[in-house]
Amino acid sequence: FSLIAASLIAFLIWGQIYYPPTTEALENLKSCDAYNVETKGENIYFVPKDNNKDIAFIFYPGGKVDQRAYSYIGKTAESGYLVIIVKMPLRLAVLNPNAADIIISSNPDISQWVIGGHSLGGAMASNYAFNNLDKISGLILLASYPAGSSNLSGKNIEVISITGSKDAILNLDNYYSSQKLLPEDTIYIEIKGGNHSFFGDYGLQNNDNEATIKKETQHNLILKNIKKFMESVK
Repeated sequence: FSLIAASLIAFLIWGQIYYPPTTEALENLKSCDAYNVETKGENIYFVPKDNNKDIAFIFYPGGKVDQRAYSYIGKTAESGYLVIIVKMPLRLAVLNPNAADIIISSNPDISQWVIGGHSLGGAMASNYAFNNLDKISGLILLASYPAGSSNLSGKNIEVISITGSKDAILNLDNYYSSQKLLPEDTIYIEIKGGNHSFFGDYGLQNNDNEATIKKETQHNLILKNIKKFMESVK
């Protein structure tokens, strides 16, 4: 029992070590002319004030990263899309891959859903999409790839995969080998000079490369491609 208890305590302590959001990320959590920022449960909602579309975007954060570090993703709401950034237990999406269930069921006015995530969050978003193809129309992968158990090839789902050329965290061998698990018409975008850390806003992740472009440049390119993808989802 003592070994189990010690292991549990060690795990909980480890769980409190994470990447917090930057000051700029926290600034992005303020409502603006285009959308309101609301907290429902522990999830962050970016709710468009007008031009509301009937398609929404659920985002799973990367492993050990505070969900507020992805607040810039909420700017997708400028184009009329509801955006929900999910808080995960111990900031690990693998502990609640079905977090989208309650979000979808509590927003019946939304007819189509896109799910996505960064790194581990993207892998868990892929898992959710694979198990819920009746609910999910699109998948957005940021420096991420599906696990072998989430084979989406040949499935009726639209996918975009965005990576950074300076990413030192993403396992490129696994990334390229996993492409066979995605539909043939998957869109692949590489951001030149972008790194793993700048898919969020939490500083430089351990063992990542320094980006050769500004954080704001990477964020703007990601947002541009997300908005374009959202418009294309049928």
